[in-house]
Amino acid sequence: MSQGHPTVESDGEEQPGSESESDNMESESSLKESQYGSLEVCPTYDEIQEAGAQRRRWIADPGLPGCYISHSMLTFHDFAARYVSDNALALSSLPRDPVSLEVMLDPNEVLLEPDTIFGIDFDRSGPYQCFYLDAYKGITWTGYTGPGVIWLKNIWKNDNATISLPFSQITQAFYERDFAINTLNHVFMTVVVNEETLGVVEKLYLDNFGRLGIQLVEESECSMMAWTCGTPQFDALLGTRLGKLAAYLVLGAFPRGSRRIVQVVVQYDWTTEFPTLRFDIG
Repeated sequence: MSQGHPTVESDGEEQPGSESESDNMESESSLKESQYGSLEVCPTYDEIQEAGAQRRRWIADPGLPGCYISHSMLTFHDFAARYVSDNALALSSLPRDPVSLEVMLDPNEVLLEPDTIFGIDFDRSGPYQCFYLDAYKGITWTGYTGPGVIWLKNIWKNDNATISLPFSQITQAFYERDFAINTLNHVFMTVVVNEETLGVVEKLYLDNFGRLGIQLVEESECSMMAWTCGTPQFDALLGTRLGKLAAYLVLGAFPRGSRRIVQVVVQYDWTTEFPTLRFDIG
């Protein structure tokens, strides 16, 4: 997501000692100095991959212990009434879907903002809705919803945020304003600037192509990568800060074992020089 380095929220369902979304999404695979001057340990690639494998197992197996993410009951109307004052959350209906109403079947031809659809045929009947919550009580959530799809354009939470709700719950509530959650098939995260996620993405590009993603774009080559559920690369992407949001969205929206993330697709946007992630839900 754009405009700075987004952070992912703390999930109220978490228990002490369990995996938490409260960490800042700026993470590197080494020790780094925090804003308070102390050193904090950041996850290595292997740790990120194992975290993704654990989330994948939680999603697939309802009997697996250790998962504290419960079904989200938050609705859009609850969120708007309890957490947002008048005019803080702007909504605007789009006259057409944000992918230009074109069915682009060749992923090599796809552009990324706002015409990127990664070759997916979207429902063009609408409604398509833009949500804009900007730096309100320490959080930002901007993006689109449409039939079967969510675009996350910019999410951010600062250390002093007074809204503690998980972004996964907010995202689900925004989608369910217009659509039943069981219709959700794709979650896009555009202009990914989070350092931890970028580090994993670039490692996968180097391993797969021998070049960085942006180098492929600059050389007019296809930069799309797709990793299916169960592959080590899939687990690594699900283990990132943005992968965590997608995983917790699925865990909070659907009964465990009923739906899963089946594929993660990555492609660079030549206009922004940052990748977009697509999480496919099946």
